[in-house]
Amino acid sequence: MEDLLGVPAQTGYNWLEAVAERGPVALGDAPKSGRPSRLSADQWMELTATLHASPSEAGYGTPAWSPELLRSHIFDTYGSEYSHAHMHRLLEKAGLSRQTARPSHYKVDPAEKQRWRDEFKKVVGAEG
Repeated sequence: MEDLLGVPAQTGYNWLEAVAERGPVALGDAPKSGRPSRLSADQWMELTATLHASPSEAGYGTPAWSPELLRSHIFDTYGSEYSHAHMHRLLEKAGLSRQTARPSHYKVDPAEKQRWRDEFKKVVGAEG
């Protein structure tokens, strides 16, 4: 069985047993049980709406949501504590992505900056 399926024999037997008990769907992408969410469905909807607004609207003095700020907000609002890594998953689940501003000096002339970029662009096929 190891040569045929490329997995240990016991894994193959486990698959056969699962199919015998629950049918072919047992090996598919059926929903899997897991730890229940600490937030209710209503709390998640409220949190998602809050995340799609500016943190300043929620009373924070920052321009964007960060994992640290979200973690603090969830603890203060709902009394639930999550890991820092899970905050990235919650932000993604809410449809947000982690973006940071690219700093630019306030005295930079945009036209001069573009001229400099155009001058130093790589030329396709140029030897060097």
